[in-house]
Formats: sequence, structure tokens, C-alpha cells
Amino acid sequence: MSNKVPNIKKNSLNIDFTPVPSKETFDTSESEDTADTLCGIGSFHPKWLQKFNTPKAFLVNHSLLGVLQGAFFTYLVGCLSTLEKRYAYESKVTGIIMIADEISPILFGLLLGYFGGKSHRPRIVAVGMVIGVVSCFIMALPYFIYGPIKEFNPETLKLVNRTKYEFCDDKERDYYCEKSPTFTAVSILFFGNFLKGFGSLAFYTIGTSYLDDSVKKKNSPVYFGKNLFSNT
Repeated sequence: MSNKVPNIKKNSLNIDFTPVPSKETFDTSESEDTADTLCGIGSFHPKWLQKFNTPKAFLVNHSLLGVLQGAFFTYLVGCLSTLEKRYAYESKVTGIIMIADEISPILFGLLLGYFGGKSHRPRIVAVGMVIGVVSCFIMALPYFIYGPIKEFNPETLKLVNRTKYEFCDDKERDYYCEKSPTFTAVSILFFGNFLKGFGSLAFYTIGTSYLDDSVKKKNSPVYFGKNLFSNT
């Protein structure tokens, strides 16, 4: 038996080695992933503001916005009877106004859920909140357009709604001969509540999913519990 060791050429083995990424490589990739999620507006991203770039800060912000939305809904429900008397419309019209914020999620829920998941989700939530604020001002427009009622009397309000405009004197038209503001006021209230539903859709669907993806799976129930508790 021969004890000679076989002669192996140096270039006979072709082994490919993949270089291990250095720490700098990891830091660069992470900075690219998080560059668009920094706290700020536009290109304004100060360092002191980045301490709020945490899931806990987002939870607090999301919960406070949910409390404000609940306060708006509670105030609106408390004003329904006053609005009915002020603009002389029936209770069934109130029901139509109140379901407006349920129509917008039905129409745009699938589209926003599909395309919103592929877009900048915090920005979509912020835009939804801006739309919600605009809807609040829109629903307050009837008061600024028509002002407070002069005589808060239910019988007077019925008279205003039923007065035939064509039988009024052109020269001496008083408050009771003015055209009823019912249709315009109802249209404004309906449109404002419709926009509110769209803003709430972005707030709850996109904001909740973003919160879920920003925390560990074992901590998701805790975050969701705190968020739902603040919104009840």
C-alpha cells in the first residue's frame, strides 16, 4: 500500500464565499428602511422629535385622537334634537344624516385597505385626521351661514317650514317669509358626516394595522387593549 498523499492542485477546488455584512452595512439598510418613518413634517425631522418615534408614542397619539372622535360623536348626538328644531326637519332625516359616516366605509373600505397597506401608512392616518377635522368645521357651517334662531318656538319653526314663499310680499318680507334653510342645512350636515366616516376609516383600518406591525406579536394584545379602552 502506498503512503503517498495525493497531489491536489491549488486551483482544483472552486469554493464561493459570501462576505458577511459588517455592522455598517446593517446600519445603512436600517436607515434606508426607517428614513420615511421619522417624526416630522416634510423634510423637517429634528433629532429631539425622534424620541417620540416609538410604538408607545404612537399608541398615545392614536388613543387621544380616538377620544376626540368619540367626543365629537357624543356632542353630535346631543345636538340632534336641537338641529331638528332649528332647521325644521323630521327625525327620519336625522337617521339619514347619521348613517352618512357608515356609507363612506362601505364605498371606500376595500380600496383604502388594499392601496393603503402598500403606501405610507402614518401619512394616510394623518390625512384621515385632517379630513376628520375639516368635516367638523363643515358640520358647523349651517350655524355660521344662518346664525342662531330668532325665536326658539316649535310652533314658529313649523310655520317657517310651511310658509309658502310665493304668497309673501316682495316689499315687506319678514323672518317668516324667508326660504326654509332645511335642504341646504341637511345637505351640509350629510356631507360633513360622510367625510367624517372616510377619515375614521383611515384612522381605524390603517392606524390599527400599523400599530400591530410596529410591536412584537406577544405585545399586540396589550397595545390593542389599551387602544380600545381609550376609545370606549
